[in-house]
Amino acid sequence: MPTWMRVSSVGELKHTLVGIIIVYLIVDFATDIAASETHLTWETLVMPLSILLIAGTLRLLDGAHPSPTQ
Repeated sequence: MPTWMRVSSVGELKHTLVGIIIVYLIVDFATDIAASETHLTWETLVMPLSILLIAGTLRLLDGAHPSPTQ
């Protein structure tokens, strides 16, 4: 197995999975905006705000557990 595919801990796997979910949500939001034919309302900000909250939480949790030096 290539070294970039090796996971050293469950925490690293969770971090990668949340990162993938964030990318999916960003792409989904961008396609929703591109496909929208109506006037956008303030309710369209719910998804980007939730993406920011998830990304901010991931960033805070990443700082709470310092990564081991190799």
